[in-house]
Amino acid sequence: MLAQLLNEIRTIGTARTDLLARRMGTSEELVKVMLDDLKRRGLLTEVNTGCGDSCQGCQLANSCLPKRKGSRIWQLTSKHR
Repeated sequence: MLAQLLNEIRTIGTARTDLLARRMGTSEELVKVMLDDLKRRGLLTEVNTGCGDSCQGCQLANSCLPKRKGSRIWQLTSKHR
């Protein structure tokens, strides 16, 4: 399942946890555990959007919901691209 998760992120570029869970047909909780494991291994990095309430001009606008508390966005590290 970790390989499937990495492939999903590779396919869509950046991804929210809830979107990954839907695409994989599993729970957000399981995806979070897998993401944290992949991050610990140095294969993923959490994207710091650095945004406030405005998405205007943001390249992550389609992947991000800044007003949704706890939403995290992930992308592959250069180690795994």
